[in-house]
This record gives sequence, C-alpha cells and structure tokens, in this order.
Amino acid sequence: MIDSKIGRGNSYYNRRNAFVFAGDYDLPFGRGKEFASNVPGWANQIIGGFQLNGTATLEGSLPFSPCYGEIAEDNDIAANDGCGPSWPSKVPGAGPNIHKGKFDPIALTVPYLPTSPHPLTPYGTTGSTFGAYARPQAGTWGTGGRNSLCGPGFVNFDASLAKNFTLYKDVKMQVIVQGFNIFNHVNLAGPSSCIDCGGTSGDIQGTASEQYGTSMRFLQFAGRLTF
Repeated sequence: MIDSKIGRGNSYYNRRNAFVFAGDYDLPFGRGKEFASNVPGWANQIIGGFQLNGTATLEGSLPFSPCYGEIAEDNDIAANDGCGPSWPSKVPGAGPNIHKGKFDPIALTVPYLPTSPHPLTPYGTTGSTFGAYARPQAGTWGTGGRNSLCGPGFVNFDASLAKNFTLYKDVKMQVIVQGFNIFNHVNLAGPSSCIDCGGTSGDIQGTASEQYGTSMRFLQFAGRLTF
C-alpha cells in the first residue's frame, strides 16, 4: 500500500506562535541624567552608570506524534517500534482532550496526554481501543498523524544589571550580574507519546532541554575593563 501523504505533518521544531521582547534601559541617575545630574564625581560613581536589560520569550508548543508500543502484528501495514507510519487511529469524538495536570511528587511526573487509567499491557490486537485511540485495523494506516499533537508551551525571562565606572580618562570598567530564567519558571519537556506503554503513558517526565535556551534559574557575574 502506498500513500504519498502519509509522512506529511508539522515540523518537529514548528512553534506556531512566538513572542520575543528585548529592552535596554539606562537608569536616569547621575551626571547628565534626569536625577542628581550635578552630583560630585565620587557620588556619581555610586549612583550613576547603571543599565538594566531584559528579554522575555513566550512561545507556543512543539508538536509530537502519538504512537503505541507493541511491535505490529503480521497483518498490520508495517511492523514498528511505536513510531513511523503505524500511528494509532483516532476514535471519533473521543478527545484526546489534552490538559496539563498537577505534578506528582511520588512518580515525578506531570499528566498531560490523557490515558488514565494507564494501560498495563500494550494493545494486543488490531482494532483494540483505549480512550481516544485505537490500534489500526488490518490493512490500514493509523489516523493519528505525524506530529499531530502539541506539547506544553515555553515561557522564559532573562535580565541583567550592569554598572559602569570611569577609572581614569578613557579607562572604564563594567561589572554585570545576569539572571537566566529569573522567575524560575519550569518549562516542561514533551510527554511520553506512547499511549499504551504502562505507568508513564502520556506523562511528562522532565524539563525542556537546554538546547531550547532555558534551564532553571541561575546567576552569572562578569567584569570588563576597556582602555
């Protein structure tokens, strides 16, 4: 059986909505500024030369493909390991009603793709139904589709505060503290896309990889001397 459209779907890195705001602000204190513009040099070294910088990133979710875990039977379209074109089929009118649940401190997971109660064994035969999905019928492709579902969104705020000093004529120094993910917002990874793989089916089991530009909050300190 050939279907030229079977692999069509969203790109793995396709975030449909993205908002990024970046700004720099020179605090209005010290010589030549709106406030305390006539302070002596020693006072200006204390209150002047501050810069505040910030970046806000709000993005939509990354897509993922639903799949099932058991090796396909001989009369299925293709043997698979839960991915590829043998996606599960959607049950009309049954969801999947994706919703991010509460963190489970025991299992260290967050429910996301509803498969509860979690199946204890993989779908055994073609046509087996569980919740919003079913094992494809013999001789058919699953209708779940490539990257047809979306994971959690992404929110991140970075900020920095810099202080500029004039040491002597053209000799200047800058010290800066940078805060990454300053609100310590937890950006969740995608869920386990296997819908019949036991206790973690449909659950999120970690945070987003740092390759997406985030981590939990941390601070970085730096200094620069120019002359």
